[in-house]
Amino acid sequence: MMQTLLPGTAITYYGDKLGVQDTYVRWNQTVDPSGRNVGMLRYTTFSRDPARSPFPWDDSESAGFTNGTQTWLPINPEYWRENLVQLFKFKSHLRTYRQLSNLRQIPTILKGDLHTYAFFQWVFGFSRSFYDHPTFFVVINFGSKLEKVNIKAARDTLPEVLKVKVSSINSGYVTGNMARSDTIIMRPKAALVFSTSKPNEDIFFFPKTIKITY
Repeated sequence: MMQTLLPGTAITYYGDKLGVQDTYVRWNQTVDPSGRNVGMLRYTTFSRDPARSPFPWDDSESAGFTNGTQTWLPINPEYWRENLVQLFKFKSHLRTYRQLSNLRQIPTILKGDLHTYAFFQWVFGFSRSFYDHPTFFVVINFGSKLEKVNIKAARDTLPEVLKVKVSSINSGYVTGNMARSDTIIMRPKAALVFSTSKPNEDIFFFPKTIKITY
């Protein structure tokens, strides 16, 4: 959420939109010359194979990447829950990514001012504002414990109630609901995007069907 809504160019790497982590590749599975050339003891430092595992299309055998049972590199073991079919789920990394991508088209994100806030040692926030457009406030808990955040105290021009515009899948908040700006409960590793828009404004559109070409 941070790099997507900060000013500048947002870069999405292979698998980021699904929330896919690097795949562990054993020495006998390694094919990248950068890894093989340095030997078994150091290959994990130099190999690029972990970021090159087959794309997880669905939760079928071989993640829908092939009809076969053997792939050039191993399939990420989390393919059964981190795959493109997540698009159809109410809360998923892919859905969150699409919501954030849509926000990048809004004037506030394209041209708005930036202000940053440090709430606690591990809680960071920033706001994007633009004249005559909704203000957006992003809060991220990088820590390992729950924190209660008062973002209205940091920016007193915010209303008492904000709209949850985007929520990470572990946040406990529902996108589209309203939340008090003086009592934001931030779960560990969670992130939230709030907006001053009204409940019926800026509704995200998601097609009911999507054509997937293999």
